[in-house]
Amino acid sequence: MSPRWILTNPDTLVFPALADDPYVALEVHTYDPFAFAGPHPTLAEWGTPADHAFVDTWVDGLAAWAARRGVSVVLGEFGVTNAQMAEAGRVSWYAYHRRVAHGAGFAILAWDDDGMYRLLNRSANTWDAPIVKALGL
Repeated sequence: MSPRWILTNPDTLVFPALADDPYVALEVHTYDPFAFAGPHPTLAEWGTPADHAFVDTWVDGLAAWAARRGVSVVLGEFGVTNAQMAEAGRVSWYAYHRRVAHGAGFAILAWDDDGMYRLLNRSANTWDAPIVKALGL
């Protein structure tokens, strides 16, 4: 589910009475901006103050939304396709998302589909080291 959808429709998603259960969490996905992070990138750069503000806005909004409902947030699918040739922008995209998500108390799970969003090369048993470092691992 997109965090922007939740913020646009804040009263649509209703958690059951078990919302105070520590094992209930909201899981969201983001590949924004899709023109940078998607499989056919048309943006070659990411990391401007406006880019950071966009992420800050939805993370802060989602953190407040979740706090009002007593639920945890998992940024459970996020990534930049390996078709993105702007390596510095790609690394900073992951690092910034990790930093602000962790700062908001979110758990994170970077997406690895063994294809366009591969972080682990399974045949060579090697990780995408710059991205792993950006994720704080």
